[in-house]
Amino acid sequence: ATVISANSAEEIKSAIKQEVANSKTAIRLNLASDAGDNEFNAIREAFEKEQEGTIDLTLIGCKEIPANGLNNQSGGLEALKSITLPDVTKIGKYALYFCVDLEEICAPNVSTIDERAFAGFIMLEKVTLGELTDVKGDYEHGGGIFGYDSYSTENIDLYLPKNQEVMKGEFDENSNQYIWKPTGEKYFATPDYDNGIFLGYQFNSVKSWE
Repeated sequence: ATVISANSAEEIKSAIKQEVANSKTAIRLNLASDAGDNEFNAIREAFEKEQEGTIDLTLIGCKEIPANGLNNQSGGLEALKSITLPDVTKIGKYALYFCVDLEEICAPNVSTIDERAFAGFIMLEKVTLGELTDVKGDYEHGGGIFGYDSYSTENIDLYLPKNQEVMKGEFDENSNQYIWKPTGEKYFATPDYDNGIFLGYQFNSVKSWE
């Protein structure tokens, strides 16, 4: 796929629409490192009327998917089949919420994920994450990053870096939310790894990607 470099929201929208008009299904978009709400709204609008589960989207350069950045609760992003975020280090609250046709998420450098970032999926099968150090929300308290019960992830193969540490969740009264932090213990040497459990969720499998 050609890499589209676009700065303004209008440029992003027209560039994506041009790629789609040319029957491109793999779209690589180069964004500013601090891309925010305007840019993500433009991405959503560009895909609004496209066929479900047809687009493999790669967002290069941006460091964060802001809260609600690609939230699909009100529709428009059904076209997304996979999303690759090579430079993203933080994924905000509800960032990919209800992206029901997503089959794969790849964010190998992400370390911070906020509440319900990936909740509401149906087709998700593979998720690749970076070394997590700060994860907000817990499914038992309504705010888990993958949804509302421990088995919502049982069809997902989760890929983590080999140096991922065990994450322990505790309620933080200052921020009034559940926060998972690393404990110093290597995750891949634990029974949870053997059983496919991470952040309290049951996965189809958990594997090392390094």
